[in-house]
Amino acid sequence: NCISVDEMIVTDGSVYIVLADKSFKRRIKRAKLNYLEVTEMSSRISTLELPFLVYRSFFPSHDYAGSLLNVPLFPGDRCEMTQDYKVDRYIGDYAPHGRQCSPTDFIHNGCGFPAVAAAF
Repeated sequence: NCISVDEMIVTDGSVYIVLADKSFKRRIKRAKLNYLEVTEMSSRISTLELPFLVYRSFFPSHDYAGSLLNVPLFPGDRCEMTQDYKVDRYIGDYAPHGRQCSPTDFIHNGCGFPAVAAAF
């Protein structure tokens, strides 16, 4: 599954993408949030079923503060990564933020994102 840039729904200047199983699709769409289907969260066993997101800006303008070109490549093993290489240190508020929460937490407080909570 994927969402192209021209299909993305923008809320409060941000793009919120909810990864959930089919049982949430209608509710998420009604709330005007971006939805990507994943298999039932509790039954993921294979790495082929694990969701992932690709954040990209292929041809950013040279002065775009959110460009991934501003983030240095980490030279070592990712298990050894330090705070020095956290993406938000280099692109600030443009850095993607992910949170995992229970269905109840998602419905009642938007998993801690005020704009998501307001959509319900």
